[in-house]
Amino acid sequence: MRDPNLVRKEMLEIAEVLPFVATSSDAEALYTIKGDIINMAAPKLQNFALNGVKCHRCKLEGEYFAKEKYPTIPFYHLNLYGMRNGRETQMLRDFIVAIEKGGTDSLENQQTICFNCHKKQVNPPADLEAQRRKRAKKRSENKAKKAAGEVKVKVGEKKPRRI
Repeated sequence: MRDPNLVRKEMLEIAEVLPFVATSSDAEALYTIKGDIINMAAPKLQNFALNGVKCHRCKLEGEYFAKEKYPTIPFYHLNLYGMRNGRETQMLRDFIVAIEKGGTDSLENQQTICFNCHKKQVNPPADLEAQRRKRAKKRSENKAKKAAGEVKVKVGEKKPRRI
């Protein structure tokens, strides 16, 4: 998933970006990459450099960085993307132990995760047992209708004649 508000200037190979990420506090943070100043000490870039560019859950691999910015902000930043089923999926940094649950914002408490896995993590599916009960109830209702002669007609089929 890509933010439609972002303006993309160009795409960069992973090998063009990761060697310049500032992983220590004494490293230079600002680099000029193809004419634009980029903050190479951004936490998400540090996470990708330390923890890799592969999703921790589904193993989707980041393939390229995109140099992007919002129209109202003058500076570009880098976002990592992987391809899933022919569509771009943004790679994010995720906290192993959430800050709300006592985790820290250190690099050791971070991992790389794709947008889809992050969305599932934030909004987990409903209770699986409840889904199973709902499907079983629907099946029994359909069997009762079939036994009573109330047959559902699919689109394009004719209704059965009653004699």
